[in-house]
Amino acid sequence: NPANGTLYVLQEFLVEEFSSSDLMTAQFQLNSPSHFTSIGYDSASGNLVLAYINQSDDVNVSIVNASSLAVIENISVSGSVYVTSILYDSYSSEIYLTARGNVTVLNATSYARIGTIIVNSASFGATVDPFTGYVYISMEPRDPNLSYFNLTVVDGNTNSVIGTIPLPYASIYPVYASGVQEIYVPSPYVNSVYAINPQHYYPVNISESSLPAGMGWYVNVSGGRSYYTNGSYLSFYEPDGNYTYSVSVTNSTWRAASDIYSAEVSGSSLSITTD
Repeated sequence: NPANGTLYVLQEFLVEEFSSSDLMTAQFQLNSPSHFTSIGYDSASGNLVLAYINQSDDVNVSIVNASSLAVIENISVSGSVYVTSILYDSYSSEIYLTARGNVTVLNATSYARIGTIIVNSASFGATVDPFTGYVYISMEPRDPNLSYFNLTVVDGNTNSVIGTIPLPYASIYPVYASGVQEIYVPSPYVNSVYAINPQHYYPVNISESSLPAGMGWYVNVSGGRSYYTNGSYLSFYEPDGNYTYSVSVTNSTWRAASDIYSAEVSGSSLSITTD
């Protein structure tokens, strides 16, 4: 709680409250035994948002008054499996629940479910750029053909995926530092923290119009990164530079007109039509 320095620590079956002097002042537990998976703080209302799995293995969210520790509302989040993190977005007054395969979006005032973002990957943490409203979600791909990791970029105004930013290793729980306008992404697997300036990455938009509807295709970029879609449009982010890339199709009877393409990203978005 930035207003008074109170810290809320999530344990498996309870939440501990610590004062600004690091003294534990309270503990909170739901009436029925529940396995807590993540916690978030809504700075506008002063409420805690708790995700947990109940005895029936259902995913639920409780809204808790941070002062009285009284439950205000319980929400069933069907279709989600193990909420990995909770982000309160003050820009759009929405709450994002990241999970394995999707991101659930709640209205931060009514706590009504207003949308689900399908990400086709395991998502581990999210952060928001308060200047643009863009939400950055740390992803680990499920597709064995994709060997890269990324930050998925979501436009918080429309809750639509608008691109990805590549990362060299699996990373979790990004944090946006508004003072320097950079995203810090820790990777526990290589004991590193990546600093990313999203203003230095530009959208690359590639479209095609020849494949049958629903057929999957990949864009394989120099440096070992691959991007996939089964639609007619693919968008990802790259910094300035000259790139070569190839296009491959899941159905081997189809192939691109050329084996290798080249493109240059230079200070702005790039749109390409391929065949």
